[in-house]
Amino acid sequence: MPLIDVMTKRGFRLQVSGSGPMTATGPFLRRTLGPQLPKLFASNSAAFGMGDTPESGVQVTFREFSPDDINTPDLWVKVQLSEEPPEAAEQARIRGAIFDALVGLMHGHNLRAPDNFVLDVLWGPTSGCGSVNGVFIEW
Repeated sequence: MPLIDVMTKRGFRLQVSGSGPMTATGPFLRRTLGPQLPKLFASNSAAFGMGDTPESGVQVTFREFSPDDINTPDLWVKVQLSEEPPEAAEQARIRGAIFDALVGLMHGHNLRAPDNFVLDVLWGPTSGCGSVNGVFIEW
């Protein structure tokens, strides 16, 4: 089951393709783009090496970097997968597939991927269980 952290630099603005900055970037990330991530990850669960993952098993959290943080990108997406790490070549393929899917999601909203955009993908193994939105999940 993936845990996704979306972190932005304070004052970061997404760029609309062929236009200027999006003034309401924070609300857009939290209310439009973020809610699409569970479906994106669930529908690509096999390609992302996650087996059969339901949308309710994809957790998305939003944060902002502190002004005191150092060497931070404008947009950082950290994906923690509960699965055992695959071989290095497969890790690179999965990382690339997730990166391409995230960029594709932005392009689908007529947005440019930020110049300072970083993706980190970390693997488990982890073990957990619980109920999310009334659905019991084990991993």
